[in-house]
Amino acid sequence: MCRPIHKFGTFVLIIGMLLAIIGLVIGLFDKGWLSLLIGIGCSVFGIILGNIPKIYLTSFIKLYDDSLTAKQATKIVENHLTDPNKKDTVYFLADFDDEQQKKKKQQNIM
Repeated sequence: MCRPIHKFGTFVLIIGMLLAIIGLVIGLFDKGWLSLLIGIGCSVFGIILGNIPKIYLTSFIKLYDDSLTAKQATKIVENHLTDPNKKDTVYFLADFDDEQQKKKKQQNIM
């Protein structure tokens, strides 16, 4: 569920940026500034919507594995959300869980 939300947030951000640019050009010709404000609002909404899955997954990974720093967890999540060849979020979390179990087993052996 996280990847479609992230993609939609990115799409809304791009549309908002285009509307803001168009609104700025229209505003410079004294035709009105409303489209600029709508574009800025769409951009802010896109940024917020695009970051919700990142924050959710980062906090989940950080909660699950305390040894990771916030920067490392964010990098793992960003790679998952932006790579089109990656699996769904459920499989990503299952693979992450398997990797953590393997690390714990190796630490217990040593």
